[in-house]
Amino acid sequence: MKKGLLIVWIICSVIWTPLQMATAQGGDNPPPPVAPPPDTNLPLTELIFDADFNDTDFWFNGESDTETATFGLTDNGYQISSTSAENGLSFVPPLNVQIDNFYVEIGFTINDCAIPESALLFFTRLGVSTQNALNSMVYVVQCNGSYRARPMIDSNIGPILTNGTTIALEEGNTYTMGLLMSEKNAVWYLNQTVVAEFETSNDVLARGFITPGVQAGLTYTLTSWRMWSLKNTTAEAVAMGASTEADNPTPIASDNPLAAGAIGIVLYRPTTDNPSMLPLGRANAAAAYIVGDSFNIYNSTPSAILPFTGFEGEDYYLETVFRIRGCEDTSSAGLVWRANTDYSSYYAFQITCDGNYRATLMQDGTATELVSGTITPSLQDTTGNLTVSVYVKGSTAWLYFQTNLLTSFEDDTLVQGHAGLILESGVNGEKMDILANSIVVTETR
Repeated sequence: MKKGLLIVWIICSVIWTPLQMATAQGGDNPPPPVAPPPDTNLPLTELIFDADFNDTDFWFNGESDTETATFGLTDNGYQISSTSAENGLSFVPPLNVQIDNFYVEIGFTINDCAIPESALLFFTRLGVSTQNALNSMVYVVQCNGSYRARPMIDSNIGPILTNGTTIALEEGNTYTMGLLMSEKNAVWYLNQTVVAEFETSNDVLARGFITPGVQAGLTYTLTSWRMWSLKNTTAEAVAMGASTEADNPTPIASDNPLAAGAIGIVLYRPTTDNPSMLPLGRANAAAAYIVGDSFNIYNSTPSAILPFTGFEGEDYYLETVFRIRGCEDTSSAGLVWRANTDYSSYYAFQITCDGNYRATLMQDGTATELVSGTITPSLQDTTGNLTVSVYVKGSTAWLYFQTNLLTSFEDDTLVQGHAGLILESGVNGEKMDILANSIVVTETR
């Protein structure tokens, strides 16, 4: 494995080789998380990563490029060391997966605290923003027990979102820390206590990489590292990279921008805690109402669009994650973009329950098909969450299903506008009925 580039706050862009995440090794019944208080009901779906410290090919061993940190396997786990109390932050080359919603848990032993402010860090939703700089949600806990969480915005320190004092990290002791992130909500656990519950910043990326870090002379040894998906999780196995010249960013390859990690900050994300961003109501053409922590949406007319209230733009990435509650073969669900105010003109990407997809240009009631194809397995033969997304930049649109690129097309008829969900009945009149776990719009890069 190539050496990863470890950074300090002032670096504006990076490239590294990520750790190649393998299948979790927890078996059919892996041990449950231990960081939360007993009897905590976490919304976990599947164990997707379980670190193996006997796999010498997996882990990066050596010194950071900045010569401020060292990393290496030991008999007890994986040691991470900041070589001086004067050093800024460094992090391990991250897992090769971009993920939005998850629960991650690490076990660690404190080897040495150079000063009371020596700190363990954990980076989530780490990625490159539209300015070709680093964005992340960073959790920090110091040896003296002080903690804080704050975003990194374009390689600059963002405002503190939560801070306080928890248990001190003492040399020779072992701890377990857990982080639950679902949409904008975060819960932070340490040794069976809740450190903090808070909302993350709108500047944080919709999804990104995950990795532990270190600062100011701390040495600790990872003894475990596990990660679980949630029911609203979407993830993409990708390698992260960007230009090393911040003033001359490398253009994203046009063949698959999503796989290149070319999504920026969140522009729009309705949640059940903030439902005003969607026009709710069962009497609407696109009926929508809250069910638990999801939105139940169906069309009460043959074709209906649920507008993304207040959103308008030119280039953006649209994504929805949903489960099917009811449909027939030719019922369809999808996304619209660059729509005019009354949604009489727009682009649409729809997938039918029997596995056909199409992209159309609608102009004042007249539809022109731009591309079409099939997916396997079909929606009605797929269990669990379904992810439909569109990446729009300039005159090109890339169409994705389950974060896999289906095709792309070029058309410059519409250049900007509104967005939304589209649902259509099948030939026999069966409505499209879905349960949306996630709706998000981000910047493109």
